[in-house]
Amino acid sequence: MDPPPEALVALNEVLRRIPVDLRELGCVARSFAMPASQLVKLCNSSIFALDHPVHNLEQAAISLGADALRSLGQAWGFVHCVGSLLAPSQAREFWQHNLAVALISERIATWRCYRAPDAYLAGFLHDIGRVPLMIASQEQQGPLRNYSWRAESIHAETLAFGIDHCELGIRIARRWDFPESFLRVVRDHHRSEVEGDEPELVRIVSAAEALCSQPCSAAAEGSACSRLDHHRSVLSRRLPDLGPQEISTLAEALTMELLFAPRSERPGLRKSIS
Repeated sequence: MDPPPEALVALNEVLRRIPVDLRELGCVARSFAMPASQLVKLCNSSIFALDHPVHNLEQAAISLGADALRSLGQAWGFVHCVGSLLAPSQAREFWQHNLAVALISERIATWRCYRAPDAYLAGFLHDIGRVPLMIASQEQQGPLRNYSWRAESIHAETLAFGIDHCELGIRIARRWDFPESFLRVVRDHHRSEVEGDEPELVRIVSAAEALCSQPCSAAAEGSACSRLDHHRSVLSRRLPDLGPQEISTLAEALTMELLFAPRSERPGLRKSIS
């Protein structure tokens, strides 16, 4: 993938410094007025549920914090990069999945009293490594031609491309200067069993990814009861600290959420910046 947009590079440079120089941040906003205005618009979306609207990046940095604003900038850059690289039909399918994972990650994070905006953005960015594979697939012959997010086999990706989307995603995420917590999500979101010391954000997005990848599970395509059993199984593996009753309650709530997620009118990142 191309390097991050110039505006994102400048924004990262300012927001990585402690303390953040608000005057310098204002200079960046004036130099890149269009991206800055779009980021301010995103900051005022329902993702962050601010008590009061912000009107510039300086206010956004104070209200959200530098790390959250950096992550939001990376999501903005990701949207624009994908829009320039993928055909509309590929992009539509890709966004549908990523927005669903973002939404379910947010719901799980809220349930677990974790920072919901971080979970939403990490879920939105978790599959960044798929984009180059989707582009390369147009030159492939065989089973991975017209590759999409439904090609869940990491082994098949490695055979076809010499690398899987998790490893490729890590390389892209480092180049784009993702936060360390997001790097772990990009690398480990397909692990079927979480380790005891796995970061909470990885657990959350891993569970959301598995729940949103229902075509990979025959059980998930069956009756409502089968879907519910599948969701309980996913949650028990990805979130092993939850008790049986908590798993059942959360599984029921997320089963209803997933029935409507593909048709959700939630103003996600793609709509907010269009």
